[in-house]
Amino acid sequence: MLLNIVALGVESASEAWYQVMPAGRPDPVSEKYGFSQVVQNYPGMNRTALRELLRETWSRPMAFEPFTQFKERATMGRFVNVSPHGFRLSKNQGPWPPSPEAVNVFLFGGSTVFNYGLPDEQTIAFFLQGFLNEAGSGPPVRVYNFGRGHYYSSQECVLFEQLLSAGFVPAIAVFLDG
Repeated sequence: MLLNIVALGVESASEAWYQVMPAGRPDPVSEKYGFSQVVQNYPGMNRTALRELLRETWSRPMAFEPFTQFKERATMGRFVNVSPHGFRLSKNQGPWPPSPEAVNVFLFGGSTVFNYGLPDEQTIAFFLQGFLNEAGSGPPVRVYNFGRGHYYSSQECVLFEQLLSAGFVPAIAVFLDG
């Protein structure tokens, strides 16, 4: 009983900490290198859109999640969109729960897979889905981007196990770590 109370207290404190993290923290990339340097890495994107992309990327605090400790918070923006189900959205995103008529691919990784600093239509998951659909003539391929900032392989495996336990079984699971 005492252990349950302590566990509940720790979970509540962790959840409260993730809820009160500052949402307006500065864009760390521009802060480190200067916005004039960052602009050079986004050819063709106007400064206003770039500022909005960087704000959407870096101003989203994480949300508490049991076992994995935290997750990307659900959001809908112009450039960065995260489903309430925990995956980053992109064009032609498959439905949730995944359709059994599609070849469903779950993509796991850290910030590189989430693609911090890029719009939804420039993520690895977006290009992978497009490539696989163009290359094949079978059922549609739907890639679900479960990349999350700061994640490492242990958290990714726990997330995958949670999805499997909930009955969400992909045809393919890809783990991309650096």
